[in-house]
Amino acid sequence: MVTVKLQPASLQSNCLELIMVQILLRYIACHGSRYEVLDLLQFGTPDAVVCHSSSGSFFHRPPSTITLSTRKVEPLGGYSLVLTTQPLTRKPLDKDAVQLLLLKSTPSELGVGNGVLPAERALQEAQLFTRELFRVAAQHCERDLL
Repeated sequence: MVTVKLQPASLQSNCLELIMVQILLRYIACHGSRYEVLDLLQFGTPDAVVCHSSSGSFFHRPPSTITLSTRKVEPLGGYSLVLTTQPLTRKPLDKDAVQLLLLKSTPSELGVGNGVLPAERALQEAQLFTRELFRVAAQHCERDLL
């Protein structure tokens, strides 16, 4: 688990209003297919989204393994990344921060040799992915509002 503080400059709109992280997270959740994330609100967890990577690289994820004909989800290995504005510890989060929870679903013995990044590298990728996700979402949100 790690907390990522987002750069205020990347969240600043041309209207000189700061786009709140919570609003951006809801925007990302509402456009889940655009950002390849799943909104956890449908499972009762507010202010959280999740995405999956079979390798640990969240920038270059293979297409989803959900088959449209059967709506069956095949079991996946790799990592799941939960992004949330809810504090996962007793300390409250800053308004410009999100917490990341990286869950590994690949047995350790299958790890690195099977094309799955080590946990430390996957966490670095997740942090970079989160910053870029919020930067792009801020641009999209501003565009949609205009």
